[in-house]
Parts: sequence; structure tokens; C-alpha cells
Amino acid sequence: MLTCKIIVGLSLGYIVSTLYVFSQRPDLFDYDELIAVNDSEYSLLHAFHIANSNFGIAKLLDPEGK
Repeated sequence: MLTCKIIVGLSLGYIVSTLYVFSQRPDLFDYDELIAVNDSEYSLLHAFHIANSNFGIAKLLDPEGK
């Protein structure tokens, strides 16, 4: 079941990968893997990692809500 957090993580991943899709790496996200893992925290952390490592966007949100 896709929870709200998983959908948010996938959405953020889509936004991040879309920013880069017209460049050299359209394959930043493996959506099939993220859906198979079915872990909202993993999806969000993965999206934050991609945003930080590829675009220098700092992680300003905490997936655990702390």
C-alpha cells in the first residue's frame, strides 16, 4: 500500500529527477525499486540524497518529523 509519505518521497524524487532529466543523468531514480521497497523514510532520504549530491540542495526536512 502506498502511504502518503511514500507518495511524497516519490513525488520529491520525480521533481529532483525531472530537474536533471534534460541533462546527462535522466536515470537518477529507480522508481520500480522505490515502490518495491515500500518504505517512506527510505524514499524521502533517497530523494534528499540525490538532491544534495547532484544539485547541492540541503536537506531541510526530516522524514521522521523531528
